[in-house]
Amino acid sequence: MARLCMTICANDACCFTKSSGGTFRAVRISLTRIMQLLEKKGLIARKGNPEDRRRVHVEITEAGRDMLVAAQPESLEIAEKLRARVGQDKLDELLDLLNSLAENGLE
Repeated sequence: MARLCMTICANDACCFTKSSGGTFRAVRISLTRIMQLLEKKGLIARKGNPEDRRRVHVEITEAGRDMLVAAQPESLEIAEKLRARVGQDKLDELLDLLNSLAENGLE
């Protein structure tokens, strides 16, 4: 989940998360903990949205970008193992689902 959050933030430069309720209500607490950990490690920066207090602006830091670059070889290796195990069609389905989550955010 942390890697997904980092990837979303890296691709979009920032993302918004609801602080309460919403479609991802079941994972809201987990997501909050992950965001707190990423922020504590200096990988993301969060600040409140003055126009909507239910939203939090999340931005990846330079340290977060550096971590993603360093993790890229391992990520490619994992993708290759997945492709070998489930096939390209299933891997494409997974990537489509993850992209849909990234595009639609947490609303």
